[in-house]
Amino acid sequence: LTAQAAYDAKDWATCAAQFTEVAARDAKHAAGAYYNSACCYALGGQADRAFATLEQAIGAGYYDRAQTEADADLAGLHADPRWATTLADLDRAEATWEKSLGDPALRKELLAMRDQDQAARNAQIAGKAAPALNAKVVEVDRKDTARMKEIVAKLGWPGIKLVGKGGAQAAWLLVQHADLDHAFQKQCLPLIERDRHIDLG
Repeated sequence: LTAQAAYDAKDWATCAAQFTEVAARDAKHAAGAYYNSACCYALGGQADRAFATLEQAIGAGYYDRAQTEADADLAGLHADPRWATTLADLDRAEATWEKSLGDPALRKELLAMRDQDQAARNAQIAGKAAPALNAKVVEVDRKDTARMKEIVAKLGWPGIKLVGKGGAQAAWLLVQHADLDHAFQKQCLPLIERDRHIDLG
C-alpha cells in the first residue's frame, strides 16, 4: 500500500511507516511526511510515537501551529499534557522561520486580509446571498484590491521569499477576488507565474 492508500484504508500502522519512509529518503518533503506520519500514529492511538514524530516534523522545518490545532487527525492528542509543549515548540519554530522572510509583517497582514475575505464569503453563503451580505463582500473586495495594488506597486508580487508560501497563497486568493479590476488581475498573472517558477520548484 502507498501511504495515502493506507490512510484511506485506516491502516494506521502502515500509513505511519510509509510516511516515515518518505521522510527518511526525501529531505525536501520530510517535514510534511513526518507530520502525516504523526497523524497516522495519533489516529492509531499511539500517542508516544505521535508526539515523537511531531517533534521530528518540527526539526525538519514544520511550523504550522494553526494547521496542527485544527487537524482532526490529532484531536486525540489534545488532552495529553505534551500537547501544550508541542504547540510551544511550533510557536518557536514559526518565529525562527519568520525571521528568514523578507517581510513578516506583510505576511501577517495578507493572512488577516484572507481571513476577512473568507469570513465575508462564508457569511454570504450562509445568508443565501442576502443583499447586505453581497454588499459586504463587494466592500471587502474593493478594500483588498486597493491594498493589493499598493503592495504590488511598491514591492512587486509578494512572493514566497517575501511572505512565505501561505502569504503568497493569500495574495493570490485576494487577486483572484479582484473581479472589479480585471486589468490588475492581468497585471498580476505573469508575476504570480514567475514566483511559482522560481520558488516552488
